[in-house]
Amino acid sequence: MHLLNCANLSLVVIFLYINLKLSQLVELKSGETYNGRLNQADKFMNLNLVDVTKTSKDGTKFWHIDEIFIKGNSLKYIRMIPSVLDKAIELNPSLSKRLALSLMCFSRKRSSS
Repeated sequence: MHLLNCANLSLVVIFLYINLKLSQLVELKSGETYNGRLNQADKFMNLNLVDVTKTSKDGTKFWHIDEIFIKGNSLKYIRMIPSVLDKAIELNPSLSKRLALSLMCFSRKRSSS
């Protein structure tokens, strides 16, 4: 069965699957950022990036790393290219309804906090 046809997968997992081999900017809770190509990802949002540039929290130091594993529980955010959403909906039209429902739930949680 094709991954994008599985109705019970989270939207995040689907977006990560579509982003494989594309450049990602990942910021950790510690403030460090990693910019590299997404090589692997799993349902826990553990990421494997290759050809990575690491930037220090204060943005003054940079390192090149060939490959790095990032645990999902340390992620603050992942910046994806905007066309990923369009591609996900194109591959699985039912995602547009799921995405709309997810965004409604998210905005309700944010407004009640």
